[in-house]
Amino acid sequence: MHKPLVRFLFSFFMPLVLMGVVGSSASGCERPKRLVYSMVPEGSVEQDLTRFRPLLTELSESLGVPVDVVTPASYGAVIEALTSGAVHVARLGPAAYIAVKGRNSKITPFATFSQQASTFQEEGAFYYSMLVVLAKKPFRTYDDLRGKRLALVDPESTSGNKIPRLYFGRVLQGPLHTHFASISYAGSHQLAAEALLDGRVDAAFISSLHLLLG
Repeated sequence: MHKPLVRFLFSFFMPLVLMGVVGSSASGCERPKRLVYSMVPEGSVEQDLTRFRPLLTELSESLGVPVDVVTPASYGAVIEALTSGAVHVARLGPAAYIAVKGRNSKITPFATFSQQASTFQEEGAFYYSMLVVLAKKPFRTYDDLRGKRLALVDPESTSGNKIPRLYFGRVLQGPLHTHFASISYAGSHQLAAEALLDGRVDAAFISSLHLLLG
């Protein structure tokens, strides 16, 4: 077995997995001629669409209407589209859902996902926020990362920003920016992983759902 490219230094368990939510425009009796679906960015657009194509096909066949996919530029774009009614159904993380619910109380969660087991993820309806570094680097403890570069995912990402800032800050007994020399938002979990692999950052917080390297 080949050696892993990354190792994790710390992880936070999250019992809430990404969920499906329906917008307020769908709460009435109107039946749209087309269902508009979106999702917070995780990997590349092509990968995200490939992963969800079976679900979208089943939705279209079950409802008897075409399903259009809106590919977002950011978590915030999905939140705005859902609250404005431009999107009917979306796949969100816990923090993004809370942000949406705060803007429109009629937003309703109706489904969740159970994940298959992978290198850093057991099977079940949960995932982890993981602080990862390159396995070839000498980082073994939090103190080893003092003054280093950190990649986060998006301001509205649960595992890629909210949880790290809240709980890791408690571990360090101070905010992240006092421990790391620089903190940047990559835009998605895949982009955060790419920044780490390319050497543009020294560590990254990424969801265990997206750590498939082993």
